[in-house]
Amino acid sequence: MVRLLKSLKKLRGMFYRRTGDRRKFPRVPLSVKVTNLATGVFQYYHCANISVGGMFLKANEPPALGTRLRIKFGMPEREIEAEAEVVRHQEAEVFPAGMGIKFVRLAEADRRAIAEYVAQVV
Repeated sequence: MVRLLKSLKKLRGMFYRRTGDRRKFPRVPLSVKVTNLATGVFQYYHCANISVGGMFLKANEPPALGTRLRIKFGMPEREIEAEAEVVRHQEAEVFPAGMGIKFVRLAEADRRAIAEYVAQVV
């Protein structure tokens, strides 16, 4: 398992150097269901990746840019609730279609839990 994580870290570093990724925080894969509680009607999205700053959620018809979401999702040993904002759309021609969201309000303990998870995977 350790060898696999080291290989993934090395591959990730090569990929980001090649594509010129300028993200503020490193992203790692996370496959969980994310519930949007903001609308009063449960909406579910599937997370593709996560960082301390936000997530990418798969969605064929994402909400408009600037839309605020109140989300809930599970991390290892912890359930997290946060407020987020839709900051980017990825069109359906590109796989996967969806939206980038940034965390606007996130408890410090939840931020630490995400940071620990990312550090383990990176």
